[in-house]
Amino acid sequence: MRHSKKRFRCFRGEYLYHQLVWNHSCPEWKYLDDEPLVTNDVVVCSLPFADTGNIHLNFNKNFLDLCQSLDIPVLVDMAFFGICGQVNFDLSHPAITDVCFSLSKTFPVSLSRIGMRLCKKNLDDGLQIYNRTQYVNRMSAGLGSRLLRIISADDTFLRYRNKQLSWCKLHDLEPSDTVIFGLDTNHRHNQYNRGSAHTNRICFSTCYQFEAWPESIKID
Repeated sequence: MRHSKKRFRCFRGEYLYHQLVWNHSCPEWKYLDDEPLVTNDVVVCSLPFADTGNIHLNFNKNFLDLCQSLDIPVLVDMAFFGICGQVNFDLSHPAITDVCFSLSKTFPVSLSRIGMRLCKKNLDDGLQIYNRTQYVNRMSAGLGSRLLRIISADDTFLRYRNKQLSWCKLHDLEPSDTVIFGLDTNHRHNQYNRGSAHTNRICFSTCYQFEAWPESIKID
């Protein structure tokens, strides 16, 4: 909302809900893949990236340095934190103004809507006013706090990593750094494409739940 007068940018394969919102409120938004950055842009990027569960190859220090030189604010969406491993990134870069987390991927609490936004400045916006006055959903916050005390950020990744590696090897997929994904780089399963020209993302979460490879995933 605070950047509603700017042009929003994201990489192809980003979470669809950003684009759905921008189509109505900021229809001039563009993919980062299609046009260079310019002043008055604002960037949203998931890390790990939504399309692969890995860090996007173009989201790096050089990219952030360019954003800083053009005074472009960057929001980092870390919704996969808690189900990823081997991911290292310096979030202290001055171009990054906001970092967001969600517990919906790590725990079965998607309907409780538990999340957190971290900012480097006092924005005096709705979210910060709610927090200062403690006018928040305390039941969801309490549930999230309890879960974070009993399960570490690495537990899910370590629990399923061997199974992920085994299934990826069996079905000729590349293991993602996010443990619920296998990546098809041979374009054998284009029905699972999310926008990237390079990979198709196959999700294992249902497989883990039922301890079996579902018939709905057709692997030749």
